Amino acid sequence: MPQIARHIRAARRLHAFTLTELLVTIGIIVVLLGVLSTVIGVGARRAQIASTSFLMSSVSEGIEAFRGDHGFVPPVLGLRDSFANGQGRDVLLPPATASQTYKSYTTLAEYLLGYGNRLEDGYGGVGVPASNSPGSRELPALGFRSPTSDGCWGSIDNPWLTTLPASARGYYRYRNPLRVSSNPTSAGNTAVLEGRVFGPYLDLKDESSLAGLAGYNTDGSPILVMQDQGAPNFDTLPKVIVDYWGQPITFYRRPYLGTDLKSPNLQLNLGDVIVLRPWQFGTTETATGLADAVGDASTSASLVGATFALFSAGPDKRFNATVRADTDLFNQDNLVETGR
Repeated sequence: MPQIARHIRAARRLHAFTLTELLVTIGIIVVLLGVLSTVIGVGARRAQIASTSFLMSSVSEGIEAFRGDHGFVPPVLGLRDSFANGQGRDVLLPPATASQTYKSYTTLAEYLLGYGNRLEDGYGGVGVPASNSPGSRELPALGFRSPTSDGCWGSIDNPWLTTLPASARGYYRYRNPLRVSSNPTSAGNTAVLEGRVFGPYLDLKDESSLAGLAGYNTDGSPILVMQDQGAPNFDTLPKVIVDYWGQPITFYRRPYLGTDLKSPNLQLNLGDVIVLRPWQFGTTETATGLADAVGDASTSASLVGATFALFSAGPDKRFNATVRADTDLFNQDNLVETGR
């Protein structure tokens, strides 16, 4: 019996882990978990980028569909008036020289989806009283009447206040699809806009791709709120299409001559917009444009020839608008989609 006991104890020693073996095993598991976490993180990042790239491609297709119906690319909407009146929906006048700020956060939702109401684009149910009038039957929120040849519902070519000088036209408050006497800033035109309803040109999967524009920071960046944040006036805020990371997909377009949306100013092009320039170039892709803050004038041929461009700051949510290849690498993950 003692001999059998000795054999049992010896067998137990052979099959037991030493402290060193245990620590080595734990170390291997930790390393494998770290590698797995990195792989999962890289995979998730790629999926997020792919999701935003797909959204931007869909937006680009929507812009092309809009151009097919109306003959022009939508204008650049932004802030010219006080926010209370303009709501970021004034038409920005084309710049005389290359401008890094000729861009819009609200154009895409306004023209591809039709977020607004009959006071803004001739269609929709916000603010329309319940009655048997044409307006009472226009309850769907999405869609809009033709923005007319000036691209902004008559606010440039035929504003309701016809005594305006040309430099004052294009303001949000001068659109004229429907003006009612109860609105002191727009009395004098009570015509109901009828006719075909256009859009939406884009199908958003869910509301997470849409934010409300609540104002602007001192540096000009937008203050965005999501619907689930409980903003009491979310429905009345101008809408902004956002990327996977909740940042605005920004719309750029080639400036045009005067008020003619169909005649681009060939002296100014999107190749001069520094933040749109690629981090790396193909062998035949490089062109020359406006020099950035460190004297780098390299740009891409596709930007020079583009009619419009879409921009996302990417996973890091940051960009440098003055230097193409910035030392902080903010621009390295920027996402850009161009359209002819």
